[in-house]
Amino acid sequence: MAPSRPSSVPLRGIAVISLVIATAAVLPAAQPKEPGTELDHKAFFKPELSISTSHAPLGVVLMRLPNRGAWEGFLAQQGDDARHPRVQAWLDPRSGAATNVMGAFPLIPGRGVGNQVTLRDLAARFGRPVSSVDEPVVAETVRRFAQSQRLVLAIDVKQLGAARTTKVNEDLWQVSIPQAYAGIPVRDARLVATINHGNLVVVGTEVWGNVRGLDATPTLRAADALQAGFTYADGRAASDVLLREPALEIVPVAPPEMQDGAAYAGSVGAGYGHRLVWTFVFQRLPEEARWEVIVDAHSGEVIAFQDLNRYENQQIKGGVYPLTSTGICPNPGQCGTMQSGWPMPFADTGLAFPNDFTNGAGIFNWTGGPVSTTLTGRYVDIADGCGLVNETSPPAPSISAGSTISTTARARGPPRATPPPAGPPSTG
Repeated sequence: MAPSRPSSVPLRGIAVISLVIATAAVLPAAQPKEPGTELDHKAFFKPELSISTSHAPLGVVLMRLPNRGAWEGFLAQQGDDARHPRVQAWLDPRSGAATNVMGAFPLIPGRGVGNQVTLRDLAARFGRPVSSVDEPVVAETVRRFAQSQRLVLAIDVKQLGAARTTKVNEDLWQVSIPQAYAGIPVRDARLVATINHGNLVVVGTEVWGNVRGLDATPTLRAADALQAGFTYADGRAASDVLLREPALEIVPVAPPEMQDGAAYAGSVGAGYGHRLVWTFVFQRLPEEARWEVIVDAHSGEVIAFQDLNRYENQQIKGGVYPLTSTGICPNPGQCGTMQSGWPMPFADTGLAFPNDFTNGAGIFNWTGGPVSTTLTGRYVDIADGCGLVNETSPPAPSISAGSTISTTARARGPPRATPPPAGPPSTG
């Protein structure tokens, strides 16, 4: 089967890009360290821990979904046609889970479209008095919605953890529910939702693959994991300080047999595996590095050894023709000259997670080593008529492509369902 990639829709405009990866003068940060210590040379992570993400439009993958029947029933309830769905929804081909469903689903009292929900309705639904809408009420309504639409969302609701709910303003709520299996958190996986004027307007998942058949009882004790980790670090030194005690986690992995390079090449719903691991963090004084060690809780294998410190923010930027390439600029609305210094948002960096993509301002955290970008981003691909875009920096991440690259930007899909519930929505 060919690699699963999201369908592309041409964006307005042609971009001609001259790449520069340069220091971003946004936030002060420590200088990137050179890999000079013995521990620096031991830093690694298993490739299966790096999981590529994509967002496939519902209409493109509907016929291949294991939960096709649930979606067809949902679309029928919305008065929609399963052959050409109007519902705005995107899914993760790895899991089949919905990453972004947009709509107007009344959940709590508000002024949203079609919203007639009252406190009395909530009380009847919950089987207890409800005098006001607060964080527990909002969290419960989202959890109940997920329960009712679990087949569409393709999630095991038994794996929903404790919700974190934030009231952004009088009308806007954001909810994040992490995934947990047998009480153990699944790293980076969660269900997220946004409620505006009483209506659920966006709901989806991030890195969610239902955990199946994993033995959640560790074979190794915490002390065994410490020993395995320090053995990898050439023994525990007298100057070592334990910054975070060993804790159990479940980490998602990309099954190697389902990969075609970085892309997922398997059938819908078969792209996530999981490992039970012990994780701990230590510092070897007087060095500043904070080393996170990840140890398989059954085999005792060290599968990652990485410095958690953020050393320096960098930026990928370049020259862009945002509207046309006529070479003249009669007015801002018809300007056809190159605009230099444009940030490249959500572009790939060739670095390990979590620094594998820039943010909305083209900024990423550089911990050292060369940076390579193909301008294949989280949400946009580059269709290049002259060959693949592939720019690599020298050891310091400041490069100039030395030429221009004629490209067309194509959308990969929408942003993930919602930003973290710590403030108003943001693209940064």
